[in-house]
Amino acid sequence: MAATANRPHVTAVVDSLCDRFEDALRAGERPVLDAWLREAGSDASAALADLVDLDLDHRIRTGESITAADYFARFPELLADPTIAVRLVSTEFQAARARQPGVSEADFRYRYPNLANHPEWSNGPWVSKSASERTSSFASPADTTDEFRPGKTDAAEFLATFLATPERPGDIGRLAEYHICGVLGAGGMGVVLEAEDPTLLRTVAIKLMRPEVATRPGARERFLREARSVAAVAHPRVVVIHHIGEWKGTPFLVMPLMAGRSLQNRLKADPPMPLDEIVRIVREAADGLAAAHARGLTHRDIKPDNLWLEDTTEGSHVRLLDFGLARGDEAESLTVPGAVMGTPSYMAPEQASGQSVDGRTDLFSLGCVLFELLTGQKAFAGSTVLSVLHALANHHPPEVRALVPTIPASLSDLTKQLLEKSPEHRPTSAIAVSAELRRIEATLGAPPNLAPIAPPQRTPTQRRQPRWVWVTAAVVLLAVAALVSWVVARDRTPIADIPESSRVDLNALPSKPEPAPPLPPIASVPLRVTKFNVNHYTHMPDADVLRGVLGEKTFTPALNDRVRVAVQLSKPGYAYVIALRPDGVVDLCFPADEEMPPPLTDTPRYPSPPADPDDSYGLKEGEGLWVFVVVASEKPLPSYRTWLSQHFRNKIAWTPMPKIPPDIVWRDDGNSNVETLIPSGMVLSPRGKSEKLIGPATTITHLTDSLRITGQMDTVSAIGFRVGKREKD
Repeated sequence: MAATANRPHVTAVVDSLCDRFEDALRAGERPVLDAWLREAGSDASAALADLVDLDLDHRIRTGESITAADYFARFPELLADPTIAVRLVSTEFQAARARQPGVSEADFRYRYPNLANHPEWSNGPWVSKSASERTSSFASPADTTDEFRPGKTDAAEFLATFLATPERPGDIGRLAEYHICGVLGAGGMGVVLEAEDPTLLRTVAIKLMRPEVATRPGARERFLREARSVAAVAHPRVVVIHHIGEWKGTPFLVMPLMAGRSLQNRLKADPPMPLDEIVRIVREAADGLAAAHARGLTHRDIKPDNLWLEDTTEGSHVRLLDFGLARGDEAESLTVPGAVMGTPSYMAPEQASGQSVDGRTDLFSLGCVLFELLTGQKAFAGSTVLSVLHALANHHPPEVRALVPTIPASLSDLTKQLLEKSPEHRPTSAIAVSAELRRIEATLGAPPNLAPIAPPQRTPTQRRQPRWVWVTAAVVLLAVAALVSWVVARDRTPIADIPESSRVDLNALPSKPEPAPPLPPIASVPLRVTKFNVNHYTHMPDADVLRGVLGEKTFTPALNDRVRVAVQLSKPGYAYVIALRPDGVVDLCFPADEEMPPPLTDTPRYPSPPADPDDSYGLKEGEGLWVFVVVASEKPLPSYRTWLSQHFRNKIAWTPMPKIPPDIVWRDDGNSNVETLIPSGMVLSPRGKSEKLIGPATTITHLTDSLRITGQMDTVSAIGFRVGKREKD
């Protein structure tokens, strides 16, 4: 086995064999090692360690109880080379630690005492290395699906030769201007690095293509297409791209370093999931797809691995990952015509057969995810790729309620509709799916911690009972029936004594009860602003200090203070967020580009992706009344510049007010009242033709009315406040 590197033709054979073996694992197959070794023929000894490495890692990560020692017992030749043996123990350690972080070196030292005394043991992943030695250890995260394989270019060797010399203690190298701190994961296509942006002083993730992959026909174009696809979708449910660049002729893209884990890892670690969490996750994924589809992009690889559950201050929320297979309607195909790309178990029939795809293809994949979350099993499964594809073409999964009767009928019906073979029979759009899931969420009415939904399973106490148990139960039931009959007979009134007017003609009764009238359809959720917060910060040299939400804990920002705006809509819509300043300028906050139409979103905000999430809006253009407004429509909107020219002749009627009272915040959403917020509470002022509002309240209501009517908007909401001089501390 050690001689493999000196035999190039053997390496090619082994690599091809390992590629196909790994594909079989990903497709859900259980490849038998002995059969694959027989296929390797004279190269079996060279392929053994690599195949065992792949098989061991996959089986541990999918929950099987297996160890490297099991393979040593089957293939004693693996122990002939201690370097290979320690490598397999390292694979077991990393896979076990991914599932259970508390795994320690002591456990493995006790299990493999002979190998622990070998010098190669000091190079294992359990050893804490100094900063200068970190490149020799390369551990992949649990959700990595395509790792650097032993026998190919070692990741440590690759990084050591590819990265520039580190400029700071503790770094493993430098890539362009980024300081590389460590490795987050690796795949057959590339590697994901943890890095620090020295300009903006933030930690980021860099996705770097392997140089040898970049030379393959079309690979570089696909990589850059992923970056362009994601960058074109500014939505909180889609991963953000900060920067695209090249290093030594190899493309890379820079993304935020997100806390959390993939849905796949969430399912592995904490199954099953509460029903309300399932509905919310799938609804948020639909929101992200709606934004992508609005830009003409079809993801084509929706699956649990590509749904990232990002941990934020507002809880865990979905981000769509890996747009590497995404394709715009107008884009040229970069693959062989008719080629099948995607993950078989989540692939729509039209995609599997190489036909044209659109947004409804992603909805089928989303239906596969929803089915799996609700039932605990895949909608389309098989022991081989061909069997999965056959199931996609011919198999109809059972209805969810047949497997889990506690699932609401509306959710079961939606899942069935998403899994229709014909795209014409699926929901028309991701927006429609999101709206239906919101209606289902509203009907759940359950507390936050719902009991997890799991497919029914027979427990040991549900096994067949002995015959005497059933005999005893039958005797008891007969005794109870006799007792009831005696009581009824004792109290029975002779029919002749019942007044004729009270008698019931049994022959006149219907054979079965009339069906209940159908429930009226649930009305579509109107588009409205459900949350509109202007968060106030004091700008300090080191960092902005949060003072609170305007109108709650803070009321009068000082000149040069800063704000961040967060809006929540009742459902996805198209929106602008506008700032009206005391100097008479009307400034667009969302979306970031005046020349681009706003995306479909339920969370317009400033700063908006792909801007720095730590950015803020400076209140530096003067003292007086500032107003932030969100205007939203259910119909797509043009670019902000076009909208202004169509409705306001390039300018919104805005009259600045330099002198207004402090410690007051006004809120108006165009309904019956204007909220006047003061430190001691809130005052409601009726708005209408017969009511007289004064000062800033009048200005704000006129503004919201004109934006809603002249701007042809479905909903408008405004917040006004005074900016003054900072009081001396």
